[in-house]
Amino acid sequence: MGKKLEKKEAIVEAALRLFCTEGFQGTSTAKISKEAGVATGTLFLYFKSKDELINKLYIEAKRRMFEAITKGLDSNWPVCEQFEHLWTNLAMWAEKDFWAFKFANQYKYSPYIDKLSQEEVAESFAFAQNLIAKAEEEDLFGPLPTEFYMKLFFTVLVESVGYIVSEKLKGEEKERFVKNAFEAAWKSISK
Repeated sequence: MGKKLEKKEAIVEAALRLFCTEGFQGTSTAKISKEAGVATGTLFLYFKSKDELINKLYIEAKRRMFEAITKGLDSNWPVCEQFEHLWTNLAMWAEKDFWAFKFANQYKYSPYIDKLSQEEVAESFAFAQNLIAKAEEEDLFGPLPTEFYMKLFFTVLVESVGYIVSEKLKGEEKERFVKNAFEAAWKSISK
């Protein structure tokens, strides 16, 4: 069983990297198999088609993200503290699991991701809607639609992670940057 799991994981990691760097159309299943170090037929033991593969990757990348960002989260904390916890966890996870992070962002509006996959991911992130509702109840956001604020907040986070990676921030310097970037983002969305 261990070897089987290793092969599937190798396929997943290779596909994440290749879809991010070469695009869906530019990445053949043969290229994924070669990068993963498995025979092309092996890929089809785990995924029926390239379309199934990209949808399973999307669900997997979002699952990893969900597990990372919600680790240690307490829904009883004040809203700002919950947002900061999610932000910090996501920033730290995104650097460690960069290709899953990049893939999840790059393909979130992709026509290759089917409705069932989008719905499955949306269900797992329902907690975010509760947090947004709590923020609205506390009148923390301005007159623009809350969805806009969330997209603004997340865009700043994505760019922050890009900065961390490109500047190779580590240790205290990275932690300080993550905290300061959160504070700037929070000020941009809250009243």
